[in-house]
Amino acid sequence: KLIAFSLLYALVLGGLWFYQHTNTTTAIRIKYAIFSWIPLLGSSLKELALARLALALHALYNAGVSVGKAWKLAADASSNSRIKAEVDQWIPLIEDEGISPAELLGSSRYFPAFFIASYQTGETSGKLDDSLKRIEINYSESGMSKLAMFSQWVPRLVYFLIVIIIAIQIISFYSGMFQQTNQFLE
Repeated sequence: KLIAFSLLYALVLGGLWFYQHTNTTTAIRIKYAIFSWIPLLGSSLKELALARLALALHALYNAGVSVGKAWKLAADASSNSRIKAEVDQWIPLIEDEGISPAELLGSSRYFPAFFIASYQTGETSGKLDDSLKRIEINYSESGMSKLAMFSQWVPRLVYFLIVIIIAIQIISFYSGMFQQTNQFLE
């Protein structure tokens, strides 16, 4: 038991150290890859990254930054390596070939349908500011509610696992005791 708990504590403390002390692009990608597999946490982090992207785009467009540069800076602000990688591929198409981000979003596999539809509608109607604020509010609220739900369920899961482990130990203790009693009586 001492070895098992020592390994568990070492794993948790090592994970915390890695999470807090590594900020390179590769480390961020590793963190995101690990967290994206965790139910509720992965989807909430993606939605919060989309909210940051929309908020940054809104601010940059209002500041008069060019479209290509705004998307590049907003992708960096999203802190999501997949968004950043996808937008980095778009920059030459936006700046050199004059393709609009709405067209590029339409061919994207990573961005959800609501983001694409809202952005395309805003760009077409000339009300991109309103659309970006709506996107930011939608994904921010959804991401935070999923994160709150995740934070409620993690302790419940940990307590349930502790109860299961204790039950297994109690059952194994008493089954061993009953076997010894049966052997003594025979």
